[in-house]
Amino acid sequence: MWHRAIAVPGRVAVGEHGFDLFTADLRCGPWTHREAHCGCQCVGDLTYQAICEPHRWHVIVSDENSAVEAWHDHAFPGWRELPIVPARLRSVDQPGLSKAAKKWIAEHYPPPMQVVGAPVITDRSNGGTRHVPGRSPWAGYDISHTAVEPDRRVSQRRASAGSREPTRPPTTSLGSALGA
Repeated sequence: MWHRAIAVPGRVAVGEHGFDLFTADLRCGPWTHREAHCGCQCVGDLTYQAICEPHRWHVIVSDENSAVEAWHDHAFPGWRELPIVPARLRSVDQPGLSKAAKKWIAEHYPPPMQVVGAPVITDRSNGGTRHVPGRSPWAGYDISHTAVEPDRRVSQRRASAGSREPTRPPTTSLGSALGA
């Protein structure tokens, strides 16, 4: 049985797209059996389904981040190429993005990705890799760079570029919008 995910309580409209996130619990546990010794026949783990109803699109995956990423691939092609907001701009004493981070995003993100529901990608520690809904300046997801592309570590790019600012990866679908 699919249930709405706690993180996304209802359908979110994003331009011509919609976003719904559901979970199905396929795990074994005391809540699945009337008797403790009934013999387990459970089939898996917690499963996630992201849906864009207007386009009759959906994906079923084994973790929440993968569902969120797949939906962004559908609704915001090219989002994986966005610059990564440096960790030094994150606000440590309040939730959400700092004023400095919002200013940096406004200067570095292309206009096509500064729309309602658009994501940001932020540099975070390995312990904070969950994608967080509603934390971009446009009420979209704040996506952890470590969960999206483990090979795109800001520290590796900084070392190779000799700069404190993250470099932009080669672009494809956003082309000139990202300054390629």
